[in-house]
Amino acid sequence: MLEKHESLWACILVQPMFLPHLTARLSQLLNRDRSVVPADVPKDIEPRPLSKLEVEWVQSILSASVGWEDADISKTMVIAEGPYTDGVSFKLYSPVPQNPHAKAVLNSFGELWIQTSNKMVMNVQLSEWEGVLQELYIVVIDMKHPRRSIRALPESWTEVSREAVGFGRR
Repeated sequence: MLEKHESLWACILVQPMFLPHLTARLSQLLNRDRSVVPADVPKDIEPRPLSKLEVEWVQSILSASVGWEDADISKTMVIAEGPYTDGVSFKLYSPVPQNPHAKAVLNSFGELWIQTSNKMVMNVQLSEWEGVLQELYIVVIDMKHPRRSIRALPESWTEVSREAVGFGRR
């Protein structure tokens, strides 16, 4: 069991048996053919505010992001959600940019890496375009079965470590 002060990266370095599985799975996900439109796309929903967990994830990524620390996510809504390719997608909408001072960058993103007590790794990706948050995309990897695609969030989990990598890569 990890101590609370150990990061996900420390776990991977200390337990190198996880590294090949994690690297192979992430490589597979990142190098997939994006020209093929998947049969499953997030379904439009009645716009809803971010859940407490979604707010926590977004704030963790934004606080690690250069120039995004004070972004206003109070008007951010989820407008579509569901399984998508190898993960779970939450499409976001805001009537105003969350960060109107952001430089125009095409689809930059920040990430949150979470390790759970039951040997799962969750990669939460937050994308933005021109200061507007676009999507939360979550990839869940079960380190006991790293090749298996998980396209739904676990019903519950206990977080043992978290590492945020923000826009601008601090």
